[in-house]
Amino acid sequence: MTIHTASRRPAEELLQLSCGQLVAWEKPHAMRLRVLAGLVWVTRERDLGDHFLHAGDCFELHPRGRTLIQAERAARLIVEPQASDRPGPRSGRGRLAWPRWLQHGTAPAAVALGAP
Repeated sequence: MTIHTASRRPAEELLQLSCGQLVAWEKPHAMRLRVLAGLVWVTRERDLGDHFLHAGDCFELHPRGRTLIQAERAARLIVEPQASDRPGPRSGRGRLAWPRWLQHGTAPAAVALGAP
């Protein structure tokens, strides 16, 4: 079941998985997986950990990254848009957004190391 909205934001999706069912998730937007019932195993591309989520747990799905979701027992999930699609601090991660010039290694002259 998909709930359509009038905005450009991605739509919320309800997933109902039977025990053992596997879903490969790959979307261009950051989304959040919320488990309503059951138990699921989740693993993300470039993430060395496996995650087991129970009812009430949430998990961040990265944009343009493949995520595998498998029901360890019958499960009901909601995949919903993140609160914000812009870079910056993420809940529970403690990461900060760096200035664009620092991300690309090209500092303005006034900030460059060794500048008087």
